[in-house]
Amino acid sequence: MIVNGRLVFSKSSTGRFPVDGEVEEIFAALKEGREPAPVEVKKPEGFVGRILDKLRN
Repeated sequence: MIVNGRLVFSKSSTGRFPVDGEVEEIFAALKEGREPAPVEVKKPEGFVGRILDKLRN
């Protein structure tokens, strides 16, 4: 997603879908003239995490 010529979010560069509200927060920060805060994405743990890791590799 590009806003005012600036890349706000790219699935291909991050390798993931945005978390809930992530794009909206980035857009609001840029609109206010400040840099968006980095978003920490939690890696799934346990059985689901192992299955997802196998599917990615």
